Amino acid sequence: MSPINYFYQNFVKIKQYEGFTRLIPRTLSHSVEEGIKARVKDPLWFLSRQWQLGEFRAINGGKLARTEVTTITKQIDKIQLNKNLEFQDLTDPELPIEPIVEKENIE
Repeated sequence: MSPINYFYQNFVKIKQYEGFTRLIPRTLSHSVEEGIKARVKDPLWFLSRQWQLGEFRAINGGKLARTEVTTITKQIDKIQLNKNLEFQDLTDPELPIEPIVEKENIE
């Protein structure tokens, strides 16, 4: 037996670990703003991967699209509760309406 094998068999204890380690990424700040921005560091890489995977071979694959969206928003200032015909004024239209609606009694 070689001296190295003798050394490992008699002096080195190797423990086997069965399981897994879960890596959870953490940020230095508690803000989610950076993640929501979803910045693209290399847009050419994205285009080349789409080309390699054949995503431009679809019927409309890779064609530019132009859309125009027009929206109209209105502020809610009255609410009708409990199937009454009367509308009640909201105390503060800036506050969310969910707490008022969710505390309504349902019959």
